[in-house]
Amino acid sequence: MNFFSRKTHWKEQKIGDSCIVGDGAHASLKRQQTGIMYLTSKNFKNGCLDLSKVDYISEEDYIKYFRDNSKALTKPQTDDVLFSIIGTIGEPYLFKPQDKFGLSSSVSILRPNNSVIFPKYLYYWIKGHIFQEALYGIKGGVAQSYVSLEMIRSLPLYYPPFSTQKKIAAILSAYDDLIENNTRRIKILEEMAQTLYHEWFVKFRFPGHEHTKMVDSKLGLIPEGWEVKRIKDICKQINYGYTTSAKSENTGIKFLRITDIVPSIINWDSVPFCEISDKDYKKYELLEGDIVIARTGATTGYAKRINKRHSRRKTYPLSFSPSHQR
Repeated sequence: MNFFSRKTHWKEQKIGDSCIVGDGAHASLKRQQTGIMYLTSKNFKNGCLDLSKVDYISEEDYIKYFRDNSKALTKPQTDDVLFSIIGTIGEPYLFKPQDKFGLSSSVSILRPNNSVIFPKYLYYWIKGHIFQEALYGIKGGVAQSYVSLEMIRSLPLYYPPFSTQKKIAAILSAYDDLIENNTRRIKILEEMAQTLYHEWFVKFRFPGHEHTKMVDSKLGLIPEGWEVKRIKDICKQINYGYTTSAKSENTGIKFLRITDIVPSIINWDSVPFCEISDKDYKKYELLEGDIVIARTGATTGYAKRINKRHSRRKTYPLSFSPSHQR
């Protein structure tokens, strides 16, 4: 008997018991430079739409393949919960009134019975560890990263009375809003830091620069008193990171990957976990002041500094340990 079984007002069902399940278009639609957005699983990330790379289809194709009166559920509507089912699996998104886009078959559509399931509760349930662990459990038997609609229908859905669902969703939504606001503030601060860096260390317009003499160096003119050094000369260690497979299960040890080192802040909530021996942990543990750099892939060259709140993290990219830190 699990926690939910002991809660007499909670019900245990399958997704298919309370939701209509569909997915996007299975046809090969012609892409174009403008038109209606056509999204795939790659466009869903952290409960939001990632529109950095978007395909478009014509209005005619949108009307043809995403009809309101279609027998199969292919066109999302307000309060439908979408989530990726191919590639990056399990990223949910709550469809909003202002949204208008077509979907590929790599994205599923869950339309809850609104008299039984509050849509935003369903969204948070899908984000939760019980659903995600069940999702990855059935995915484990599939050769590729893919789950079918039938598999989705078989996944668990536990829920309390409707009024309690709304309260749960309201509390979690308030936290999400707070996180979003803080993330926005952090992004602004990072942009300010980048501007300051460029002014001080590229243009050399730091406080007091008017009274500083510029002298020749291997890199051109630099302020008098500055030196040109190689990274190896100012770091105690330069190491590759730990190589292993990422895990969704919480092992207590975060596994920072090159894809996690992005221009904005690192989203530690989306960083997976790993298994590592005590011996290797001592070797690869990141300490405050360490600098990690992505050395391959699309984010090559991006760097982040590890601070106190990033304790007990691992990394796969190249890492530097400045000599004054250890």
